[in-house]
Amino acid sequence: VAKTRGGKTWAARSLVAHALLDPTCELFVVNGKDVAHDWRPMKAACRRYVAVDPGDGVQAVLDLLAEIRAIAKGRKDTPPDQLTPVFVLLEEWKAVRDEAMNAGKKVADQLDKEIGTLGALASGFGIHILTIAQRGDSSYVPMGLKANIGQRVIGLVSDPREAAYAIGAQPKVLAGVVG
Repeated sequence: VAKTRGGKTWAARSLVAHALLDPTCELFVVNGKDVAHDWRPMKAACRRYVAVDPGDGVQAVLDLLAEIRAIAKGRKDTPPDQLTPVFVLLEEWKAVRDEAMNAGKKVADQLDKEIGTLGALASGFGIHILTIAQRGDSSYVPMGLKANIGQRVIGLVSDPREAAYAIGAQPKVLAGVVG
């Protein structure tokens, strides 16, 4: 979580590049802002890359999430030391969610359910989810996913409450951070 120009994509690129040093790693990218210089250059390294443009792409995201869920299901009996890494990068998830809302509440609810399910299953099956967001609230990071994110990196934020919220601080802690 960080404000615009706060280093989110730079930090994420470092993590993804490191992961891709492992030739068995599979990378899935959902890109809500598909800017040419951000993630598009890594498209060739991706097992699947989905860019969501206004009015387009939500079904492709749902298909991608279903594919990852199928990978998880296929790993049920795989010992942990034999799991190959899968990285799922969610860039500008809010834009993806907004497109789903434009397609209708039923589509948005389905998207929320899929990402929440993936969040709950991921770590047990060698699937690592990296979410890049400007804020930590549920419109940027879905609650079903946020509840299952163990590590959080907070960059430069406009308001200290954003950082506190992103790490899941309780209201009393928030008062001490902001106060």
